[in-house]
Amino acid sequence: MNISCQATDDLGKLSNMSKNITLDPYYGPDSVLLKPGHKAINVTEGTTLGPIIYSPNITSFWIGDDQNPTTHRYLEGTNPRITLRIDSNPDLRLTLNSSLFIVSPLEFTKQSKDFSTNLPSLKCENSGNFTIQARNGIAYGDNRTVNLIILCKPRDVKTERQIGAKVNNDVNIVMDVISFPAPNATWLRVTPFIWTVHKDQHNYRYKISSTMKITSEDAFGEHGIKICNTLGCIVENITFKPEDFPLLPRDKDLQYNISELKP
Repeated sequence: MNISCQATDDLGKLSNMSKNITLDPYYGPDSVLLKPGHKAINVTEGTTLGPIIYSPNITSFWIGDDQNPTTHRYLEGTNPRITLRIDSNPDLRLTLNSSLFIVSPLEFTKQSKDFSTNLPSLKCENSGNFTIQARNGIAYGDNRTVNLIILCKPRDVKTERQIGAKVNNDVNIVMDVISFPAPNATWLRVTPFIWTVHKDQHNYRYKISSTMKITSEDAFGEHGIKICNTLGCIVENITFKPEDFPLLPRDKDLQYNISELKP
């Protein structure tokens, strides 16, 4: 689009700096319209006529009421609100990524310079550093990184539910548990044996272990384990099976076998 740019002094005298210029639209191929349709626009020397395009600049951000956090904690299964105050022209898109996955693009609402969206529903094991990026196609964009810690009550990820044992022998039990904050564990039966808790390489993964001595046949059968943190508890059951002699038949099995012997 060609327009005429005329420079005049305060007496109305036309300057030799006047010339035609061409508007080269950044976006296309849509038609470019000047609105409002002025015949003359007064500008001051040293100013720029028309929009300036520039890369996004994040000036501040909030997760909930927490401003510019480096670490933020929230409950597993919830979606905290995040708001970023961004200078950008043209409009931008937002992405969220970590070493595990990418959420792209994030849907958001815009009010003036504030762009608001909800963090995705994450699990405890997704905890780690997340980077939210603002890009509009110009230069490098801008980003902010925050350590998201996802809180959850304990859950067992892999444990053998039936364990063979012998009288007068020790049985070692190890359980892998996802939990944040750290869990504790207790036997539901009265027993002098205790559980120890060791953090794995991640803050949300723990190994809990205990050693039980099988002193008599009464120790065989199902044992309950209560695993708790400040958010809640779970109960897991482990069955000790005798290895050195067979289990006695249950009453209903015995009745069934006897009935088959009748003529």
